[in-house]
Amino acid sequence: MTKLSTPPLFAALEPARRVLIAGAGGGFDVYAGLPLALALWDQGVQVHLANLSFSELELVDHECWVTEQVVEVTPASKSPDWYFPEHALARWLAAHDLPSTVYAFPPLGVQTLRDGYRYLIDRHDIEAIVLVDGGTDILMRGDENSLGTPVEDMTSVGAVAGIDLPIKLVTSLGFGIDAYHGVNHVQVLENLAALDREGGYLGALSIPGGSREAELYRDAVAHAAAATPERPSIVNGQIAAATSGQFGDVQFTRRTAGSPLFVNPLMAVYFTVDLDKLAARCLYLDRIENTVGRRQVITRIAAFREEVSPRIPRMFPH
Repeated sequence: MTKLSTPPLFAALEPARRVLIAGAGGGFDVYAGLPLALALWDQGVQVHLANLSFSELELVDHECWVTEQVVEVTPASKSPDWYFPEHALARWLAAHDLPSTVYAFPPLGVQTLRDGYRYLIDRHDIEAIVLVDGGTDILMRGDENSLGTPVEDMTSVGAVAGIDLPIKLVTSLGFGIDAYHGVNHVQVLENLAALDREGGYLGALSIPGGSREAELYRDAVAHAAAATPERPSIVNGQIAAATSGQFGDVQFTRRTAGSPLFVNPLMAVYFTVDLDKLAARCLYLDRIENTVGRRQVITRIAAFREEVSPRIPRMFPH
């Protein structure tokens, strides 16, 4: 039985001494897992980081490719690609004397991404996986008004759902951010309530703004923005602003010019669910199970959406 005094996220991870935290949706998603990783490192847990990458990984040094599905990114890795979040994070981690390898997966289908996860599980004797989403669209089941950007998120969920591991979780950070992609957050809350009824919701956990984890996270996000000035993370920029108490239309990059933001404290909250229970609720996960490439995932989700009658979105009543 869970206790109010112990966050269920940490209670679920308590038996594990070797944890893989992986960005599920690509880009800078792995950064959203950094506060959790920092907290676990402080507890003596061996944490490994991975990310489904949007970078041109084929340009990375050949010796960094440990399998066809996994690139081992270190501070010494080299690539001419100017957009390389995994390398920026590896360099930041090294500068703070933290484990500085960040594994990167290229765009894949469910079967091939699963192979990549299995390699890391075997290599590091992983006992728990936490998929991290910057935003909330990973919590969509398929019949919502909009799914946001589901391709990478649900490829990651499908890949890990097919792996036999004692502890598999999904946590999202950045509540409200996916409104930009049409996600209705009343439906997000409805999905969380359904998961709660099924015993799959592990609650919400706020990152204290004055904590070491929040301070280091903000520093890492600022470092990443400096490393990628043409394309800083809009998601993590808003989350970082939320952890420092900023509110409303907080503009920090010209990428959001003309799009009013709504930075608020809910963006600094982890919403965590059981991965297998989340996967069981997804209405189309079976359709992408046998995919080997990203394009297959895209077309099969699109075909599913042509058949489904979306739930009618609702506005917050208060």
